[in-house]
Amino acid sequence: MSAAIDPAKHARELLEQGFSVFERVWSDAEVERLRQAIGDCLAATTPPRLWSERDVRLGDSVVINYTGVVFYRLLMEHPQITELLLKPSVVESLRGALGRDMRLEIVGGVATDETRPFFHWHTHIGGFDDGKYQSHGGWPAITSAQRVTTLLYLDDIDDDGGLFLVYPRAVGDPTAPPQDPAAWPWQGQVEIRVPKGSLVAIEQCTWHTALPMRRPGLRMFLGCSFRAEGVPPPAWVDPELTELARRCPLIASVVA
Repeated sequence: MSAAIDPAKHARELLEQGFSVFERVWSDAEVERLRQAIGDCLAATTPPRLWSERDVRLGDSVVINYTGVVFYRLLMEHPQITELLLKPSVVESLRGALGRDMRLEIVGGVATDETRPFFHWHTHIGGFDDGKYQSHGGWPAITSAQRVTTLLYLDDIDDDGGLFLVYPRAVGDPTAPPQDPAAWPWQGQVEIRVPKGSLVAIEQCTWHTALPMRRPGLRMFLGCSFRAEGVPPPAWVDPELTELARRCPLIASVVA
């Protein structure tokens, strides 16, 4: 397991560089329980492929997109893993960046494989990807930390597992793409390599992407989105977070 987490340090990193890495916070046993749950969802769904350039809905709570196959009811269908969603030290770190009254808005389990190609650099402004800004050529000025996405990796992220790339920026910096979103490498990019059980937190305006896997097999992660108090929720918010909160005090503390 990782050394003790310093929440103030991680909050500062989110504000000053747009991302923060929590290495080996989840144990191998916890990782395997989460992988099994996503694997069970995958087996029950039997999607035709594990990524798509456009959203393909396989029901109300399963979508295939460029990220992979996303399961939005993972915790509802596998309540035994609810306690593994968050760690107190991670929650405290995110509160340092977003404020004490931040709210959890979306949870999803994701699976993909080596067939997924490199996809464009992107952000999560507004809780979604930045397609509308790319299409309309306008980028909002955002001067405070409003939203953070977290990615809990259930596989090693390395050269064979698909490097995670991030372009550092401080809160308040311009939000428009600093380089061509379809190209890599970017000058100034940071390559993130972490073992399974690690979490990467990304401020919503921070540009990031992932390289294709070089090995066969699955790549899984658990993603969450948090917003600061007073920030409007996205058009779609997980409707079952209140139910999850009844099962887990830590989730209850970040659900309105």
